[in-house]
Amino acid sequence: MKEFIPINDTTFLALVFRTRSNDLNFLFKMNDDGKVEKRFFQRNESEARANDYRIHGKGIDLWNNIYYFNHPFSDTIFQIQEENVRPMFYVNYGDKAIPGNLLELSDPYNIINEKLSRLDDYFYINSFGIADHYIYVCSSNKVY
Repeated sequence: MKEFIPINDTTFLALVFRTRSNDLNFLFKMNDDGKVEKRFFQRNESEARANDYRIHGKGIDLWNNIYYFNHPFSDTIFQIQEENVRPMFYVNYGDKAIPGNLLELSDPYNIINEKLSRLDDYFYINSFGIADHYIYVCSSNKVY
């Protein structure tokens, strides 16, 4: 598990690490005993591989009783209501965006680093926060 946030006194929403071993689902709803009640938000293999690889700053936020999350190397902040997930905010990094099909599920970490190093530069959302009058987005770029 990467991080979690309470839904109520006995239930938590968790953003998971090792997505590939969880049927490519990024989110878990779990009880206070740690038992997973529901897995949801299944993504493609490339996104799952990136999620297994990269730990980023802050991936879940709660604002006005609505949950939001972002996953590694992504340019989108998703909104979660009940178990429905939809894109809510998109950061257009233009030609600095990481290509969606860059990583493959079978890529070992050294190949992921190699593929990323071939890009001239790239940006992705490292962490975010949502407030009444603004959205805070911390972007990271290629480390030289």
